[in-house]
Amino acid sequence: MKVLYTVLIFTLLIGCKSMNNDTSIPPPSIMRILVLGDWGRYGQYAQKQVAQQMNNTAKNEPIDFVIATGDNFYEDGVKDLNDPHWQQSYEQIYTGDKIQKDWFVILGNHDYSGNPTAELNYHQINKRWNMPSRYYSFAKSLANNTSVRFIFLDTTPFINEHRNNSAKHSDILNQNTTAQLKWLDSTLYASKETWKIVIGHHPIYSAGTGRGNQPEMIDLIKPLLEKYKVQLYIAGHSHNSQYIKRPDSKVDYMVAAAGAYANDMVRPNPDLLFGTNQPSFSMLTITPTSLKSSIIDTTGTVVFHKEIIK
Repeated sequence: MKVLYTVLIFTLLIGCKSMNNDTSIPPPSIMRILVLGDWGRYGQYAQKQVAQQMNNTAKNEPIDFVIATGDNFYEDGVKDLNDPHWQQSYEQIYTGDKIQKDWFVILGNHDYSGNPTAELNYHQINKRWNMPSRYYSFAKSLANNTSVRFIFLDTTPFINEHRNNSAKHSDILNQNTTAQLKWLDSTLYASKETWKIVIGHHPIYSAGTGRGNQPEMIDLIKPLLEKYKVQLYIAGHSHNSQYIKRPDSKVDYMVAAAGAYANDMVRPNPDLLFGTNQPSFSMLTITPTSLKSSIIDTTGTVVFHKEIIK
């Protein structure tokens, strides 16, 4: 009940925040969102280059907000709100004027190695950092009476490998995965939005050599995505960028996990439309009739895009 109440309050706040004082202004006809994952590495590897190109991309195509798919701080999360990691991996890296937008964030397994509660509370320090609960949802309006439902999951507690190493993963055993599944089911059941996008740290399907398909996610999460006709599931974790479309699934699967250290090779797979272990990020471009996912490298080249037509 506490989680549901928190999520409800956040949904109301997001709705209020997105309202304009002039109610005659119609909803936008296009929405752009940058997506990155597995990123917080003190500016090392390619983190700074990815951040700079995110800003360059947003200069040409203004964005509405940023989604972070977890593993926000390597190797062991943050200790508290004053941890230097906040400055060295976030505040001092994503400084471009065009990406001073809200970030909507989820936890990854590396975040569970530190103090996850500090990441939930960092909104007190920086209002553009948003993680109101370990899982949450909100909707955004578009033109023509259409809208987008975003659902953010906390996937680490579902994964046996992490639960079996609870000494390394903070309060993982205190997380109620049954309650989260019920919440996901009820949220999707109630969703009447045109587009449904679900974000979780762990992939359902992945062609990564080190971090591939996740059986727990296939068993527990995929059936709900299929049941309620979710169009896109976005994950991190695999340390690369991928786009997968399986013939047995109505859902498209994207991995956005190359925000700094993209070391996981991509193996051949008949369902893999694209994969790269080059540092990169993604952009979602959403209109009332289309949902386009683009993968962009540190030179600003769109190395892949896929469009879903409504």
